[in-house]
Amino acid sequence: MPTIADTSLEYDRNVKIPLGTKNAIQEVWLLNLRDQCVEIYRSPSPGGYETILVLRGQQPLNPLAFPDISWTAAQLLGDESV
Repeated sequence: MPTIADTSLEYDRNVKIPLGTKNAIQEVWLLNLRDQCVEIYRSPSPGGYETILVLRGQQPLNPLAFPDISWTAAQLLGDESV
């Protein structure tokens, strides 16, 4: 479940992402345009996601559902200069 945030960052973190845990969504990606990073939330539990990764630049991203596919944070954020 991807979400893209600039002005809605707090709403996405405090409302949308917790809905993912309640619905047992295994992985949520938040493209944080404000801080130029990708936040990946994994391992839902009653208390929230147990794993939160914050990736930037050329760090690789692999979705759990498709581990053979890879992007970099820069590619997803549209930053080709990195």
